[in-house]
Amino acid sequence: GMSWVFEEQMQIPSVEVALDAFLSHQPYPIAIGWHCLILSTAKYALKIAYWSALFIGIARLAGYRLPRGCWRPLESRTLMEYFNRFHYYFKELLVDFFFVPTFFTMFRSYPRLRMFFATFMAAGVGNALWHFLRQIDSVAKMGLVGAIESFTSYLFYCAVLATGIGISQVRASVGIRPPTSIFGRLYSILFVWSFVVCLHVFGGEAFTHTLLERLLFMASLFGVA
Repeated sequence: GMSWVFEEQMQIPSVEVALDAFLSHQPYPIAIGWHCLILSTAKYALKIAYWSALFIGIARLAGYRLPRGCWRPLESRTLMEYFNRFHYYFKELLVDFFFVPTFFTMFRSYPRLRMFFATFMAAGVGNALWHFLRQIDSVAKMGLVGAIESFTSYLFYCAVLATGIGISQVRASVGIRPPTSIFGRLYSILFVWSFVVCLHVFGGEAFTHTLLERLLFMASLFGVA
């Protein structure tokens, strides 16, 4: 479908192919690099929306009036709002198992730190743990140390994402609201999705490229060779 149109007809490679080309000293033009990164982010978002809609649709046909799993993430004006809209049920799982226990036990005398740390535990530690356990068979294939090393890029992804979401959550908790003007809304949406697109290269499902290789690739897209 969409992969065939972009990769075969428009000659826009996947992120993994662009990374391989960069590492072999035959990089694609910067514009093509950004195109493949934006396309990969869009494909991932559509995959999440498709599967969540499928399962929620089945549940609703069975009589359960469940909230949507993915609800207009392109309208997100803050990273916290993006986290809530993009993958609602995964977010709820992380909140129940990581945010709530942390929030009610840690840093009670420091409300902002308490909010940030609880959010970080959910969006960072919980997120990383869930995805690591999802590919736990890699431990049998390459050993614990090798599996963790292959997972370093995703750990970086989780740490940066959780830091951004944590800061966004703290800002909301102290009353800072995103702008409501048209230009303010557009700026906020652009900021959120620029962050998501730039971070996407570190959070791919494939673990064939190291964190350093991905960092160098991102630097090249900003013209830093």
